[in-house]
Amino acid sequence: MRSSFLQDLPELGIPWRAQPAPEPHSVLVNDGLAEQLGLDPQRLRAPAGAAFLTGTALPAGTRPAALAYAGHQFGGWSPRLGDGRALLLGDLPDAAAGFPEAVASPGPAAPGDPADADVDAPARETPDPASLRELHLKGTGRTPFARGGADGNAVLGPMLREHVVGEFLHAVGIPTTRSLGVAATGARVPRPDRADPRRTVELPGAVLARVAHSHVRVGTFQYALSTGGPELVRRLAHWCITRHHPEAADAANPPLELYRRVVFAQARLVAAWEAVSFVHGVMNTDNMALSGQGIDYGPCAFLDAHDPDAVFSSIDRTGRYRYRNQAAAAQWNLARCAEALLPVLDAEPDRAVDLAQEALAEFPSAYEAERLRLFAARIGVRVQTRGQEAAECGDSPDRADAGGLAEPAQVPARGAVAGSRAGAARPAASVVEDLLGLMAEHAADHTDTFRALIPVAETGDPAQLAADGSRSGSTRPGAEHAEEGTRDEPGGGAEPPLDPSLAADPRFREWLARWHQLGPDPALMRRSAPRVVPRNHALQEALDAAEAGEIGPVREILDAVSHPFEHRPGGTRLLAPSGSQARGFTTYCGT
Repeated sequence: MRSSFLQDLPELGIPWRAQPAPEPHSVLVNDGLAEQLGLDPQRLRAPAGAAFLTGTALPAGTRPAALAYAGHQFGGWSPRLGDGRALLLGDLPDAAAGFPEAVASPGPAAPGDPADADVDAPARETPDPASLRELHLKGTGRTPFARGGADGNAVLGPMLREHVVGEFLHAVGIPTTRSLGVAATGARVPRPDRADPRRTVELPGAVLARVAHSHVRVGTFQYALSTGGPELVRRLAHWCITRHHPEAADAANPPLELYRRVVFAQARLVAAWEAVSFVHGVMNTDNMALSGQGIDYGPCAFLDAHDPDAVFSSIDRTGRYRYRNQAAAAQWNLARCAEALLPVLDAEPDRAVDLAQEALAEFPSAYEAERLRLFAARIGVRVQTRGQEAAECGDSPDRADAGGLAEPAQVPARGAVAGSRAGAARPAASVVEDLLGLMAEHAADHTDTFRALIPVAETGDPAQLAADGSRSGSTRPGAEHAEEGTRDEPGGGAEPPLDPSLAADPRFREWLARWHQLGPDPALMRRSAPRVVPRNHALQEALDAAEAGEIGPVREILDAVSHPFEHRPGGTRLLAPSGSQARGFTTYCGT
């Protein structure tokens, strides 16, 4: 395996090796992703595959390295961060043929000893850079970028969380990094006890094998400028154009066009997160990828009750990255990205600032337009934004690369980002915002509320909704057999009831009448609003069980959230709202 990133930009990484793993074994393998990358899932489950996933036995010619980047963490500048516990292995093209032969590491490596630097991989035809996927291992031990007393290890629970969350986001069509697999190392890692941080517990060590279009972050550009100046920034921008936005190469100002496309991709990404109730938790500039994919799912979580101020991260003590602040945080990060790009946007500093500000000014309207489109689809209303195809999130949840970037045609021309078609947008926006306001006031469940509205849209008669939130009478033909829905019947299965306090609110009755006038489409609702999300309490219970040696509950949740629009008989225990249990729920990054 070779890394085109480190071949072209060797200044942005340090060759390094994974620490030994006493007894590596594969815990989860992503069969579909493995096959997409031309790897054999069964071999990844074998001992040699587990050694590969932990970085202790690598294909010939692989030169693992810890990536360098800087970043603003909760607004504070850190000039040198980098992969403190992770290694980039290299590129895999989609549908690459065969599993490379692994070469065992020649004994424990001395600190900093590069791996097999003199071994050349077999020559092969150069693939299209846009088809390449980077394989990156997280939890492989301390690197020169490790901070303070960090041990460089990861533990099983947080790595499984990232695997599950990535697969759910992929399944609903949101751009995301994904996990090829999670392997346990066989080591026990000391960590503070969540119940009593004064105590230390030993947890199973693990490594996450992450796949991404690339691992270039806003913080990578910040580091490039501070260490290599404009010339290194220019080379990095050229690499990102080639990898992610080749059409930008034909623009009059390629770095500026790259930046515009990054702004647009991030606006769409955050809007999509909000639609599925996702709270990232740590939106630092080193956690924002230039590819437009979500990355680094540490202390992340999903809303149960719709709460705009929800915070789940143990380290976000001020609520900087709360649910409703994510768009503002993304725009702030993009401003820092622009600062790093200024020297290559124009030779005249004032002109470079003007160009960057003009591009960044497109973020709010792009975000609002996408957010409206996605939430409107969840209540069955089509709102097509200028410059976009009228495709609803969730139309093709099983497509081969649902986590990919938007097609270039979906990036609007300069100045055309803003707004939706006014005729549909104004009433739709009012209906969407009023519903979200009522949901927040009544602490109604974010996921279940949209699904509960589907039977009301099917009858075409809001008056059939009883005061307690149930439906008076059959909601559709065959409703009496609703629990017989199967995985092959996306519309099958009973929908959840509306929150009783929301349903009883006279303002909600008025809302139903206005919504009904827009002619909601139940089919659009079914394929836009997922039935399930990774419920916080259920996922944490499953992760705790996995750390105790029982992986079954994680597999059950993973199966359900990988098919989030389908009825899953028997899955209600794991994926139902948690009610009061969700209050004060906290997640941790596992370092």
